[in-house]
Amino acid sequence: MQDARYMAMVLETVLEWEEFQIGGCQVIVDYRDTTVNNFEKWSLSELKIIMDVYSRSYPIRYGEIHTAKLPKFAVPVIETFLSFANPKLREKIKCYSSISELEKHFEDSCKPTTYGGTIDFDELSRKFRKRIEDQRQVILELDDMEIDVEHYATLWDSEQVLTEEAVAGTMLAQLNIK
Repeated sequence: MQDARYMAMVLETVLEWEEFQIGGCQVIVDYRDTTVNNFEKWSLSELKIIMDVYSRSYPIRYGEIHTAKLPKFAVPVIETFLSFANPKLREKIKCYSSISELEKHFEDSCKPTTYGGTIDFDELSRKFRKRIEDQRQVILELDDMEIDVEHYATLWDSEQVLTEEAVAGTMLAQLNIK
């Protein structure tokens, strides 16, 4: 779960950035050099929680999500993880069998040199770390945030997932159509 906590911290940080709020993000996942250990540590409930965080809890505007070189041993874990995603998010995911296939989908000016582009990934990483360090206090203050549980308890207790028919009925009622 330490990896998930780290990603939550990164997300909380980048969500403070105006360009991230407006422009969203494109995701590139390179699975080269991953091991079984990277995938076997996640339980089903943890995978569901993580997907809920990425797709529902944080207001992230995802562009496309590109992945390459997923090892065969990881396929069941990733398939399970994606089963918790909503269809709209799943449509944005592109999978490639090789890094060279992935590289074809980006202009050189948008790719790190590792992928045949012109961006210095080390410099980009330094700038990213510096920016995260600059916002350290903002993230630490999130630990002090409190939610008035009693105030929201009745709302949370009464919240029910509506069936499609109930949602359609509610919409028709609001439109005054019977």
